[in-house]
Amino acid sequence: MAGLDHALSPYSVLGLDTSLFIYFVEDHPQFGEVSETVFQRLGGGAQGVTSVITLMEISVKPIREQLTDVAYLYSGFLESIENLAIIPIHADDAWLAGSLRAINTLRPADALQVAACIGAGADVFVTNDRRLRRISEIDVLCLADYV
Repeated sequence: MAGLDHALSPYSVLGLDTSLFIYFVEDHPQFGEVSETVFQRLGGGAQGVTSVITLMEISVKPIREQLTDVAYLYSGFLESIENLAIIPIHADDAWLAGSLRAINTLRPADALQVAACIGAGADVFVTNDRRLRRISEIDVLCLADYV
């Protein structure tokens, strides 16, 4: 996935959406490999940030399917990724999320995720949600553009 690797090269702090973690862990047939490219960047020295929203979102399916042990494995996986910070959401992030929601008609979780990453110094947000491209406060890269 040289295209995504090249697109990420100017950025030092990568904001990461939940979907990347799910695709990677589940070895998604279409997006697993391109997600791995992002995690290789972290191993190569880039800093990754994601908010606690990711911990919530990544646990939904396993818990719904009564696989709580899998949800804990996902959480442990997130905490073990080199150069990844799982960040809290602060009041300033909530204010920015409100603005992002109002201007871009985002869902609350998406707005909070992006705002927290911006607050943590991310200079790009990597997602697979094309709707987030409307955001002008941070560069947004979509995985689908690189498969």
